[in-house]
Order: sequence, then C-alpha cells, then structure tokens
Amino acid sequence: MRITIKPLGYVLLGFLTVLAVVLTFSPAALTPRKRVRASTGYSVAVLSAPAIGVNAVPAAPTVETAGPGVFKDTIMPGWRLDGWAENIRVEETSGQDGRKSLSVESQEPFRGIQFTSETFRPGLYDRVVFYLHGGSKGGQRLRASAKAMVNGEFQGRKGVLLAPLAGKRWEPVVIPLDMLGLTGVRQGISFFVMDNQAKPFHLWIDHVRFLKPGEKAPQNPLPIRQMTIVPGTESTFLDNGPRPLVSPNR
Repeated sequence: MRITIKPLGYVLLGFLTVLAVVLTFSPAALTPRKRVRASTGYSVAVLSAPAIGVNAVPAAPTVETAGPGVFKDTIMPGWRLDGWAENIRVEETSGQDGRKSLSVESQEPFRGIQFTSETFRPGLYDRVVFYLHGGSKGGQRLRASAKAMVNGEFQGRKGVLLAPLAGKRWEPVVIPLDMLGLTGVRQGISFFVMDNQAKPFHLWIDHVRFLKPGEKAPQNPLPIRQMTIVPGTESTFLDNGPRPLVSPNR
C-alpha cells in the first residue's frame, strides 16, 4: 500500500516532531524520580519529593536522664529548679565547690527552693549532700523534705529539721534517703529546702548531689532531726518530739 502525504500532513508531522523533542528535554522530564517513605510506612513515588512526607510526625523530644549531680555552677541535665521563694537566682559568687552558687531569698515565711526530676532513679544512692551558707549573720532554721513519684504524681514523704546555720561559712548537709522516705522509690523524686521559722530569710546553696553507699561524704555535717508528714496531708510536718539534733554520719 502506498501512503501519500499531502502538504498539510507535512506541517502536522513537523509539529508533532518538535513537540516530542520539547517534552523529552524539558526540566520536568529531567528531574529524577525519588521515593520517600511517608509516616504511614507506604513507599510513594513522587517528583522532586520533599525530605519529609506530608503526613510525617516529628520525632518526640529527647528526655534527659538525670544523674546523681543536681547543681554545680548550673542545674544538671535531667533536673529542673523551681521553688516558692520570691528570689531564686544563680550568683557569680565564690561557691563552696565552684564559681557559682544558688541564692534563695524570701520575705514570706515557709518559702524555699525545690529540685525535681521525673527520670532520676534513687535506688543506687543512699544520701543526698549539699552545702548551705547563712550569710554574715546566719541563724536560719530550715527543713529539708522530699516527694516521690507514685502513679504519675508526686506524693509527700518524710523530712528533716536542720540545726540553725552558723553564718560566715559553708556548712555541709548530709541526709540519708531513708530519712526523706525515698527508700525503695524506683524513679522520680522532688526534694526541697525551705524556711521553718516563719521569718524572712536569705541563704545560699551549692554542690547538690547524691552519694552511693560507701562513697565518702563531707566531714562535720550540720546536725539534723527526723520529721514526718501529717497523715492525709502533703506538706504539714510533725517534729516527732524534743529529741536532740543528731549527726547524720553513717
């Protein structure tokens, strides 16, 4: 069979040839086809796909696991610092064991400073240690107490009464965890140091950390006395009688 192409046919054939060349070498045709995995798990073919699929879910933030160090020049990873005193700040002063210390000041009674971690596991440790400074006069009467994470909530445990601060020097405080009611707690604690004489106060605290059994503690720590929480409350403490303050050394 013989095919005869008329002049109009040449025009149409030329147009189709040019169109094919344009499509073949266009930028869209040269763009490589990528395959990205969407959050659903299916592999989807796209042109010039973005790095993240439309339905991709951002990764959850990493939660820092708290270690035994709580504060030394700065609050340590996994711990957070808050409290009830009106003025809590890191001061560029000569701390007990570093360049900085925490200043805690309040004109209201029964205020204090609190250290909290939802990830700290106290089972490896048996004491909490920190240093207090009472300024030029001293005389501050304080207590230290703790809460433990139970069923997703912090619940009050025990506390101790501290001997009055001497002033003009750093004094070590060593508290066995069983006196704070933290024995057997698996994870998550909060402990705080606060006023116990219903007066305005100003103090400094430094080098807060937990010690393992057998780990050396500071010598001549401040005497302490056991207190317990009144049943049915989370913050009211009983003095447990007029027993003398005792050294926590063990």
